[in-house]
Amino acid sequence: MSIIKDCGIVLRENIAGETNKRLVLLTKNHGKVVVFARGAKGAKSKLSANKLSYNEFVIYDGGQFFSLTQCSPIVQFANIPLDYNAFCVANFILELSDKIMLENMEALDTLNLVLMAFYRLEKAALPSLVQAVFTLKLLQKEGFFGEHCTENPDFMNISKEANAAINYILSTPIKRVFNFRVSSDVMNELQQYALLFLQQNVDLQLKSLEFF
Repeated sequence: MSIIKDCGIVLRENIAGETNKRLVLLTKNHGKVVVFARGAKGAKSKLSANKLSYNEFVIYDGGQFFSLTQCSPIVQFANIPLDYNAFCVANFILELSDKIMLENMEALDTLNLVLMAFYRLEKAALPSLVQAVFTLKLLQKEGFFGEHCTENPDFMNISKEANAAINYILSTPIKRVFNFRVSSDVMNELQQYALLFLQQNVDLQLKSLEFF
């Protein structure tokens, strides 16, 4: 039994009983962790964490369960909910990360990728482009493009410009992966490619895809 301090985001929350919540966290040092937050359902609870924020967590490790004892926001992405498309993409990012990540596995790169995507959405970057870049980079990280793949596997007919953008995404480190611009036509190609690749290669049911 011990106290854990870590930073991260809330991927998912579910009601557990009349006043409690079950939270799925993505943390810097402990990966994906499931915690219980007693009394977090109340609007004034200090354990009520916004999914669109980067937080500091204090967690009690009870041996066979984790209990959230404190949650303090570090960065709040307050502009994302003001844009419907950005909000939909942010929820897609959270759901895909939750569904694809295993518990208690190293997840620092994934957390950094989520935060970089949120920073882009917060600064009014094009949501469709953020979604495409995030999806392709996360799937590459999880091995769906094959080991050491840094080029488009070419399963769909796309323009040379879109192909060049995909190769850039796959060959560029996470910290720079969003640092490029494309035309609206190429952006639409990238989004279509990313979502089709996801649907064909990953056996997941994502509710957030209903909005795209």
